[in-house]
Amino acid sequence: RSVMLSLPKVWCAISSDMDLEWVDTVLERSRSSGMQVQFKGVNEFGEAIHSLAHTLPHTDRWRSFSLHAAFRPDLDAVSQFAEFRKRCLNLKLPRLVHAEFHFDDNHPMPIEARLPDVHSFTTWDVPNLRSLTMTNSFPTLFHCPNLTKFTMRFECLTTFAQRNLRPFFAFLAGNHQLKELALHFSCYFPAILQTPRLIHSSIESLSNEVEYAEFEWIPQRAAIRAILTNMSLPRLTNLDVNASFR
Repeated sequence: RSVMLSLPKVWCAISSDMDLEWVDTVLERSRSSGMQVQFKGVNEFGEAIHSLAHTLPHTDRWRSFSLHAAFRPDLDAVSQFAEFRKRCLNLKLPRLVHAEFHFDDNHPMPIEARLPDVHSFTTWDVPNLRSLTMTNSFPTLFHCPNLTKFTMRFECLTTFAQRNLRPFFAFLAGNHQLKELALHFSCYFPAILQTPRLIHSSIESLSNEVEYAEFEWIPQRAAIRAILTNMSLPRLTNLDVNASFR
């Protein structure tokens, strides 16, 4: 026990699932070590807001940030989520190297349409952010000079069924320093997608993972082809393709 208490790096993970007293204990025992912070909310973001309040004084120690927000179609928790987002504005995160945003949203209208400024991270000062992962929501273009890896996960049927892909391509085009791009497809897409043309001269690695059910495969295949064939990656040297069936 004494050995564990003397190792600050052992106490570096905080989740909104934790009791607030335990959050304070972890913050104290981790001393000045970098922190991994994770916030979750399923229609109700009270616990995430309280946990965030305890960790905000330590944002200079955040090394990774993860947000998993889920909304049931019959309960719109956007107003509650807006309060969480408001507290996340204009953060200075000098040590942050990875951020991840996951939205489980079965509402027929995309979350960006109901809350246009959903992406609080676009107001952050993150000079050392290296990696960004988005699930079911396209990121807004923002200044991040050291971002080299971007992962986009298409998982939600209703979220992407009528989605305009131009913001996604605009984000890629605006981040000229990207080296790695990972795409994950596991939802139905319409057979015809209008996608812009992208020429990216710095991406060297592309990972493409596809999960599909038999009844979804025909339109999904056409949509994925439309996305990939509109990308021109002249410096691509590594390609990883993985397909799974269910």
